[in-house]
Amino acid sequence: MVSSTNVFEDSRKALFVRHGTALLGAVGVETAAFYPIDTLKTLLQVNANAGRKLDLSTVVEGVSKSSGFTGLYEGVGWQLLGRLPTLGVRFGVYELMTAFYSDGRGDNHVTLSESFLAGLAAGAVESFISTPFDFVKVRAQITSATTGDVKAQRETFNFKSLKSLANSPSGFSDAAHWDRIRRSLSLLPSRHTDIVAELKKYPWLATGSGQPPLVKDVGGFRGAVSLEGWNALWKGLRPGLYRDAMYGGFFFCGWQFLDDLVTEGRAYMMSPPPTSWDEVSPSSPWQLSITAGIAASFAATASHSFDSAKTRAQATVLPKYLTMERKLLKWKAPGSWFESIVGFNPFDRHVLTRGLALRALQHGCGTFALVLTYHTAVQVANLKKW
Repeated sequence: MVSSTNVFEDSRKALFVRHGTALLGAVGVETAAFYPIDTLKTLLQVNANAGRKLDLSTVVEGVSKSSGFTGLYEGVGWQLLGRLPTLGVRFGVYELMTAFYSDGRGDNHVTLSESFLAGLAAGAVESFISTPFDFVKVRAQITSATTGDVKAQRETFNFKSLKSLANSPSGFSDAAHWDRIRRSLSLLPSRHTDIVAELKKYPWLATGSGQPPLVKDVGGFRGAVSLEGWNALWKGLRPGLYRDAMYGGFFFCGWQFLDDLVTEGRAYMMSPPPTSWDEVSPSSPWQLSITAGIAASFAATASHSFDSAKTRAQATVLPKYLTMERKLLKWKAPGSWFESIVGFNPFDRHVLTRGLALRALQHGCGTFALVLTYHTAVQVANLKKW
């Protein structure tokens, strides 16, 4: 009895190692091959403006001049770090939901509506985990191509003049300006020993313009948390929630639909005809990867507007002091009721479709490579009994 239990535990460990290794290899292949497309897509979305439209060649030229073509892989570490748990959550929640739907049936087949609902739930849960990793990744991608001007949501600000103020020995040339600031802040209960020197470190606050610094000047993870607070890691969560939920629903529903077509084709060629879905032979890795790639491309197209809204929200530097000020003043975001619900910025209405072709290409080809590599690795491991 003890020996049989040990054999069962060893088989479970071997199964976990095989699938875990296959997943690591699949994610590595997908990221190495198609991550540059994601960087270009992000830069197109962030630099989009209703008055001007950047083409792909201009973005590639900007990245090559700023940090070389290796800049296309900026933030790839955060992508890999976040990709593994998000994939596990996405497929894990989906399998739990479909197991609940098919419980008590003669086979494990689920309908398209059940697959869509399970995908919605899986994407919604995935969004809470992927948002912090996406935030740091987007900031790194923007830094790879930042050369001088920062593209904000409404207009372009030049930070060079403000930066020179902080580096100058006397700050602003108008000494009376600093004197007024010192007198106005002297009424605060807790006073700093040298408030003017501290303000000179943040000229974007001292000018009263509220213009944030460049993304590249904020720095990486530590700089963003220090300036914007821990809540910044979940910036863009609202449009991201709709994006991932819509993507998961359309992806799993589309994949189920295409796989059902392929399975029915194989069942039609069988003699005698099968009486249930479980009697049909499983799809090959090539069939699974092609259908998954088509479904992923369709899902990426359907959810792209929410992806643009999330990316542009994460690219906007909003210091925690301004966030606190908005809360105290009960500031209400502009836009219609629909835009406030889904997290759209009204100034982004005409740029939400930028980078759509790149995102559809990246998700379609990336999912194809991911599924093909994963199932091929699992088959090879089973044949060699690793």
